[in-house]
Amino acid sequence: MSLFADRAAGAKSKVTVNLLRRHIALLDHLAIEVRHKGRFYVTRSDLIEAVIDAWQLSGVDLSDACSAEEIAEAMREAWSGKRKR
Repeated sequence: MSLFADRAAGAKSKVTVNLLRRHIALLDHLAIEVRHKGRFYVTRSDLIEAVIDAWQLSGVDLSDACSAEEIAEAMREAWSGKRKR
């Protein structure tokens, strides 16, 4: 079963995650932008799930990272096409 089929099937668990206020503001801003462009209604959870799915599909190995900053940099490089997977 694909990642997206899991999402459509509703196989979810509720979790609580602490985020910095700036992260919440960024998620909210993106959600508003998507809605204003008339595409669809998107939630913070949808955006977080999409980022996790994109990372999984990217094949980027983050197991050697020593900090959240290293993870963010590795993902930025991978998603900008500057890093080989």
